[in-house]
Amino acid sequence: MSNEPRNHGKLWKRHEKRNLIRLSNEGVVLKDLAKQFERTENAVQRMINIIEIEKIIKRREIKHLVHFTNIQNLDSIKKYGILNVNYLRHKTNIDFDYNDSKRLDNMLGHISTSISSINRFLFEKFKSQYKKKKWLVIEIDPSIMANGEASFFEYNAAHHALRPKNPEDWIERRKSKYLEGMFAENVMGYSRDEKEKWEPTCVQAEVRLRQIPLSKIVSWKEIDDN
Repeated sequence: MSNEPRNHGKLWKRHEKRNLIRLSNEGVVLKDLAKQFERTENAVQRMINIIEIEKIIKRREIKHLVHFTNIQNLDSIKKYGILNVNYLRHKTNIDFDYNDSKRLDNMLGHISTSISSINRFLFEKFKSQYKKKKWLVIEIDPSIMANGEASFFEYNAAHHALRPKNPEDWIERRKSKYLEGMFAENVMGYSRDEKEKWEPTCVQAEVRLRQIPLSKIVSWKEIDDN
C-alpha cells in the first residue's frame, strides 16, 4: 500500500489554488496545509511559489522573455525549441552555433533569457566580437517562469556573488522572492529611475531555463541593428 498522499501527482484545481493562498496568507503552517490538501509538503510549497510567480508576472505586466542567438540556429529551433548546450552536445546530432564559445560561467545546462528586452550590454559585446554573424531575437511566453524550474538572477548569473555552486543553489534561486528581487530599487549600483514596471532594474538580470519548448516560443525576428 502506498504511503503517498491521496492527491499526490494530481493537477491542482483552480479553487484549490485560491484556498491554498488564502490559508497560507492566514498563517496556516506548511505541515497542516499538506494534510488538508492531501499532498506532500514539497508539492504545497512548490505550488505556493508558482502562484506567487504568476502574480508577479501579472502585476508587473510582463509580456515576454527574450533570448538572442545566431540566426543559423533558427531551423533547429523551429523543430525542437531552444535546447541547452549540454543537451545539444551530448544527446543530439544537431549542428548548432552558440554565442559564447568560452562560457566561463560553465552553466551549459541552462539557457539565458532576459525579461522584456535583450541584454543590450551582452549583445553589443557579441556583435563586436562576431562581426559576420546575423542575430535573431526570440520572444518567449513569460508563463514559462512559473514552470517550477526557472532560476532568477537580479544581475549576471555568472557573477561570483550570485553563481550557483551546487544543485541546491539552483533550487533556491527558483523562489519567487528572487524574481521580485530583479525589480529592486537598487541592484549592483543600478537604479530603477526611468524604468517601466516590466523592466528589471539591471539590464544584465537573467532568467535561466533548462529548456524552452516550441510551444512557449511566441515569435522571432532578425535583429536589424546596423
